[in-house]
Amino acid sequence: PDNMTSEQLQDLALNSMQLCLTAQKFISQICKSVALLPDVLKRVCSVVHSEVLRMFPGEEKMAKNAVGTFVLLRFINVAITVPEAYNLMPK
Repeated sequence: PDNMTSEQLQDLALNSMQLCLTAQKFISQICKSVALLPDVLKRVCSVVHSEVLRMFPGEEKMAKNAVGTFVLLRFINVAITVPEAYNLMPK
């Protein structure tokens, strides 16, 4: 940023704001769709949460992070990188 023009800095700030807004919309949609998760996946998430708490008693934040990371890495990242595999886009 030190060698950027004023216009480039403005573009950077605008792009950064747009990225944050888009990410927030994406996260909001994910959170709204939790009820649509299959029961078996909800159970797996529950087991991950319970096992982390068993291994690290009192670490509720760590348990929630573990569940979020599992879902993100196993399902959401794949759906973003290969949407055709989940019928999210035409092949």
